[in-house]
Amino acid sequence: MRDARRIVAITSLVTFVACSNGSDGPAVGTAFASRAVAACNDAKALKDAEGPFPYPDFNPTDPDPAKFPGVADALMKTGRDVHDVARGHARAG
Repeated sequence: MRDARRIVAITSLVTFVACSNGSDGPAVGTAFASRAVAACNDAKALKDAEGPFPYPDFNPTDPDPAKFPGVADALMKTGRDVHDVARGHARAG
């Protein structure tokens, strides 16, 4: 799960920097910014295709230990999918 959070944080940071420097083009270069946006769009499409979180009543501040295995599986699947998308885009670039 740490890897998924790290990927989301890095992708968000890169997208923010690429899109918000106030100049005529992205601070990281147009080609890199385009690849970053494509990776984000693909990851979002995967996440959207998963549908809603399978445990809508799960409360992370007061968790039910009986739900841990299912919640962990759902979070790991999302993390693996996003990681695979990011890895694919990194290799293509």
